[in-house]
Amino acid sequence: MVRGVKNITANINAANWSNAIELFNGTTLESLITERYKYDIGIYSYISSLNARCYTPSIAQSQIPKIYPEDSYYQRWEKKQEVLQEAVDLQIFYGNMATENGLNLGIVKLPYYGGIHTENLLIELITNQNEGLAIDSNSIVKARCLTQLHNNDSINILGMAEYQLDTVPQTPTLTQPENFGVTIGNTPT
Repeated sequence: MVRGVKNITANINAANWSNAIELFNGTTLESLITERYKYDIGIYSYISSLNARCYTPSIAQSQIPKIYPEDSYYQRWEKKQEVLQEAVDLQIFYGNMATENGLNLGIVKLPYYGGIHTENLLIELITNQNEGLAIDSNSIVKARCLTQLHNNDSINILGMAEYQLDTVPQTPTLTQPENFGVTIGNTPT
């Protein structure tokens, strides 16, 4: 068994805002095992944190919503929606290597409050503060900005993924032995 943590880092700016930026690639985890042909490998990966640090002065400044600790998730969401009219839309999706687009996990609105702002993407996508995002071994998590960014704008995505590779040695396949002869010094053996 191999366990580890992989950092997630990506930068979205005016040059790459419309591109699908890879955040986590589950298909590369199997390459951590040397002599893979000897093992049956099971892969488990889990994105436990995913945050966006945003600085987008090109959009209108948003008002800070009046959210209280006793507000439910839906009350917080409703209050945020009231002030997010001019926010940047960040799409998070996952798929496989063959597709540029994949299953849409959600679109997170990133406001501009007049400075650098950090948004927890998992809370916005999953709606439960106690969960992360489990990813299978053939999937890739990507992000794309749906709102055009300008020169000074930047969105830095930071996170952490935990993974576990379970290895079980393959049972060797035995074949019927083949008879063969070797000649040693003119005497067949």
